Amino acid sequence: MALMACNAPSGSIPDFNSPAPGDRMAAIVVTVRAGADDQDVNLVRQLASEDAMIRFMAINALAERHEGRTLGFQFDGSYLDRQDAIRRWVDYIDTSESPDSVPDDHEDLDG
Repeated sequence: MALMACNAPSGSIPDFNSPAPGDRMAAIVVTVRAGADDQDVNLVRQLASEDAMIRFMAINALAERHEGRTLGFQFDGSYLDRQDAIRRWVDYIDTSESPDSVPDDHEDLDG
């Protein structure tokens, strides 16, 4: 996967809250490599980034972690379409945090 090739800029610590896009990209890569299940909220937050590459990396990381689901998010979609998909991700993450809250036939909006 292309996400694995990215490394943190020299001397920086990967941080989802960094103003530097390279640090946020590195945080996504570290999350994927570590398989950190508790980082979905941070990945969803990155879907709202102004940087298209960060959005691209975040949706690919989420899709990898959630059986290919994108819930209709397109990194290059319109602002309004992205906001709608981000709301779907927030709802999905909120409901999937409780073990029995997502029905087996949960609709996948990837179409």
